[in-house]
Amino acid sequence: MTQSTSITRGATITVPFLTTRIRTSLAVAICFVLAGASGHDVTQTGTTYAAETELDETADAQVQIDSVRFGLHGQGTRRVYRRILLRDVGFEVYDAALYLPTDIAGRTHTADAIIYELPNIELRLRFHRDVSLADLRSSARKSLHVLFESPPAYKKHERRLEQFIAQLDPRGFADGDSVALRFRDDGLTIFLNDRRQGAVDGADVQQLVRRMWLDDGLQDRGLCELRDQLLRRQDQMADRGVQPLIHDSVAHTSEAARR
Repeated sequence: MTQSTSITRGATITVPFLTTRIRTSLAVAICFVLAGASGHDVTQTGTTYAAETELDETADAQVQIDSVRFGLHGQGTRRVYRRILLRDVGFEVYDAALYLPTDIAGRTHTADAIIYELPNIELRLRFHRDVSLADLRSSARKSLHVLFESPPAYKKHERRLEQFIAQLDPRGFADGDSVALRFRDDGLTIFLNDRRQGAVDGADVQQLVRRMWLDDGLQDRGLCELRDQLLRRQDQMADRGVQPLIHDSVAHTSEAARR
C-alpha cells in the first residue's frame, strides 16, 4: 500500500477488496496515529484502529427464525486499512454477527463445515459507512480472483455472484443500514432494515456467498480478521498478533476446495 498524503472528510479511498467513503479527516487520522493508546483508539505494533462507533452489543443471544432457534456464534468488525505515517490505520465499515442453530452455536466449527454442511445459518451486518453497489461488486470480484485463480472457474462463479448482487438495493448501503442474509441449503433470502429485499435460489449461489465471509482462502487482512472473529478463532488471532474483541465506548478491535 502507498502512503496517503491527503484525506479529506468524505473523500473516497481505495483499498484492497473495498472502496469506501472515509469520514475521518487527515488531521484526525494523524491524531490517532500520534496519540498511541490514549483511550480513543486501540493499537498494536504498527497499527491504529480509527474507530467511530461501538460494536453493537445489543446483538441478540438467540433469535427465532420460522420454527428454528438460532444462537449467536461469533461477531466482529470489518475494517479496511490504509497506511498513514508509517502505521496501518483501520477504518470500520460494518459490524457482523453469525448465527447458528442453538444446539451447535458456540462450538468449534471449521469454515468448510459452516459453508458446506450446515443447511441454515444467518449473517447480520450493520453498516457504519456508505458503501455503493459498485464498490461492493468490485470488492467481491477481487475476492473471487483470490478464491478462483483459473479463468474458467472465475467466470462460472462470477455469474453466481451476479445473481446475488442483482438482489441487493441498487443504491447500495448507507450508514446505519442493517442487512440480514438468511441462508438455507438451497438458496438465501436478503433482508434490508427488516424488510425482505430479495432471494436467490441454488445451493451453489448460497455457498459462494458464505465463502465471501468465511473461506480459509481469503487474503485481505480486514476480511481475515472478521472471518476469524465470526468463527471464534481466538487462538489464531493471538498467533497473528490481533487483539481480541474489545468493548469500549469509543473504540474496539477485534484451503477451501477451489472449485
